[in-house]
Amino acid sequence: MSGEELLEGMNSEELPFGSELPFGVGEEPSFRKLGGSLSSLFNPGESIVKNARFILADLPVKAAEAKKVLPFGLRLTHPPTARLFVVSYEKAAYCDPYNEAALIFYVKTWFGEGGHVSWMVVNDDTALIVGREVLACPKKMADISYSWDEGGVAAGVNRRGIKVIDIQAEVGEEEKEPGFVFGSKAFNVGALGQFFMLNPIWCFRLEELIYESYAAQGSLTLHEAVYDPIKRYIADYSDPVSMRVVRMDVNQLRYILPVGLTGVGWFLRTYDMRFR
Repeated sequence: MSGEELLEGMNSEELPFGSELPFGVGEEPSFRKLGGSLSSLFNPGESIVKNARFILADLPVKAAEAKKVLPFGLRLTHPPTARLFVVSYEKAAYCDPYNEAALIFYVKTWFGEGGHVSWMVVNDDTALIVGREVLACPKKMADISYSWDEGGVAAGVNRRGIKVIDIQAEVGEEEKEPGFVFGSKAFNVGALGQFFMLNPIWCFRLEELIYESYAAQGSLTLHEAVYDPIKRYIADYSDPVSMRVVRMDVNQLRYILPVGLTGVGWFLRTYDMRFR
């Protein structure tokens, strides 16, 4: 099924889009508009992100390597697994449409299980700033492609002259009871309270509304990259790769709470992944 067919299949129960954060582009700022935007952010009846189209895969992880870049208090799940995705955001409350890619380790903590965003790239500077400053996502700029047509889904990430990720997938059967995409706890480092080498660990949770989810299968190629060493952490995986294609909204930030602290050692071990 093509992306156009997906849009035609949108049902009447889709959520309305919320307020732009912190106010509309070019509008006169005011506390009233800020209050309305913040209310929208925590309102489950409105979308923060509209029609996000994902291609994602859950992959085996080299535990010994991944442990080196996990903050204190975060442990890999068993079996060690990471989620790799590329997504195109059609509409977001905080910036223009943009693309994004990420590697997220599944982790166990004293506060429950969830995901740790270890690497993330975007192709929009506003999305980068908001992601790093608010949700502690270690975003960097990259060239990111995403297309969905009758031939399937093609996605990729190019950065500093290297094709870091290349995905070619065929879309299969619809998933009647799809699993979550973002709808679990996240344990990220930085954002509010960051101090370069000393950073808080934040636990937050987003709510999502999945409209369409399909099984997919295809090829995934990761290339060695000094500045984006995600291949280092992924163990051997089957070929073709089982994937998912999802269209959904993000419709609520339920909470965001400080749950830990990282130090100089972790900062040095993750510098290439987060800053270069």
